[in-house]
Amino acid sequence: MLHSIHSQVVRHMHLGTPSRSPMHLTLFVPDLLWPDHEHPQAFDFDQAPALARLLSLADLSITPYGASDSWESVLAHCFGFHDTQPPLGALRLLGQTATADVTQAYGRTLLCADPVNLDFIQQSLVLSPINAATLSREAVDALIKSLNDEFAGEGSFFASDTSSQWYFAPLDTASHLPNLAACSRLLGRRIDADESRQVLGREGLHWLNRIQMCLNSHPVNDDRDRHGLPVINSIWPWGMGTLNSTGLNERPEFELAIGDNDLLRGLCIASNTPHAESAVAGASCFVLDTRLADAIAQDDLDAWHVAINALVLTQIEPAMAQLQKGTLSSLTLIAPDAHGTYRWRLQADHKGLRPSWLQRLLGNTRQKPDLKRLVATWSR
Repeated sequence: MLHSIHSQVVRHMHLGTPSRSPMHLTLFVPDLLWPDHEHPQAFDFDQAPALARLLSLADLSITPYGASDSWESVLAHCFGFHDTQPPLGALRLLGQTATADVTQAYGRTLLCADPVNLDFIQQSLVLSPINAATLSREAVDALIKSLNDEFAGEGSFFASDTSSQWYFAPLDTASHLPNLAACSRLLGRRIDADESRQVLGREGLHWLNRIQMCLNSHPVNDDRDRHGLPVINSIWPWGMGTLNSTGLNERPEFELAIGDNDLLRGLCIASNTPHAESAVAGASCFVLDTRLADAIAQDDLDAWHVAINALVLTQIEPAMAQLQKGTLSSLTLIAPDAHGTYRWRLQADHKGLRPSWLQRLLGNTRQKPDLKRLVATWSR
């Protein structure tokens, strides 16, 4: 349903009397490109030429990640949270509208402590998510109780209404808790075990070891193992910070945000940005599409092909047409991956959008570049 919602964005933006204020479209698409560029099918999808046309015309900037950066932290920056480590845990909790008391997201330090399965392959760790559908409320409550017994007097673990999203609220805000990059940056990818230990530090590693010992041989995990499900042998700590209710000094430049994501909803609440399931006429829109990232997390190239083709057909090609007509002022494509953030911006006055009459007469219009060759020219 998301792609049908997204397809309304550009279409609605030019209905009725054109607005005097310039309209902009920002597409935020984690994992725009398949990470293994040498895979024979990485660039073999129907809409590759159309995507290559946009990427060749637009101005490109590349920003490498810091140690704890992820697409979630880049998303927070788009909404005015420019801290080195924005309070992603509190913002995600704020966006979970089914939570009974959203005020618990404000005014206290929160850490995402999502349940995961960690597996060792040679000298590397492989991080796998836990499917929420395989976690009953009773199982979650039992695991959380064991963790809270272990950490009594130090803080409390709790789960949101989404059973695979857990949090830790420390009593001592000065405690040295581990705060890593979000799971999304690492899912399905090998993690250097020695490097992870260095990032965790002595105290962080000790804290995580206590959790792993608490979860080891837990009756819930014994039951999961019997049923062939991955055991929950660790949590992944990320997104630590405190969300204040005083508001932001800087507001986003867009007027409406679209996307089915708890963190996005939380950012909209915190920044007073309208959030909707479809666009409205005359609004500069921000669209979050995580379908490509979801496919990469599952190492599903076929699903990624479906998602990238849908993105180009329902978002990029209509936006390019509106840029050419001048009814859209600019298109910005923000595409974080596992290493950094790619940002493309294309203005409506770019000459490459409109070949001259002589070029059209001679058939000498700009050729669509090969996407694989284009990507190979970029350097971090």
